[in-house]
Amino acid sequence: MIPFLLGCMQISPQNAFIRDPNYHAYNLCSLAHHSTASVAEFFATSSRIKCYKLPNFTSIKWYLPDREWVKLNCEGSSIGNLGSAGAGAIILDSKGSQVAGCHRFLGSYSNMIAGLWAIRDGLQLA
Repeated sequence: MIPFLLGCMQISPQNAFIRDPNYHAYNLCSLAHHSTASVAEFFATSSRIKCYKLPNFTSIKWYLPDREWVKLNCEGSSIGNLGSAGAGAIILDSKGSQVAGCHRFLGSYSNMIAGLWAIRDGLQLA
């Protein structure tokens, strides 16, 4: 499978083999040579890769709040860690229905600042 994928990379649209109409059949040998070299390089470098066991993860699920309670969920994020950011919050009742919500575009901020704005806005809703 890996040799096939590396061979496909050699004939990708970015490669001159596809783009240049002046390429002739004799260049298929060159293509095969480059593909073989790529496969050899892959296996030579991948033999040194160490595999580490991943830690066990616990699945997290959102639960409805108890009767006559509401739950505040808030989230802020940015594209890049200093980039276009936004924040939002929503309050849901014990049936999962929306009680209140808000969102805002913040401008250029970090992820942390966006998250803090979401918490602030959510607490103002409550």
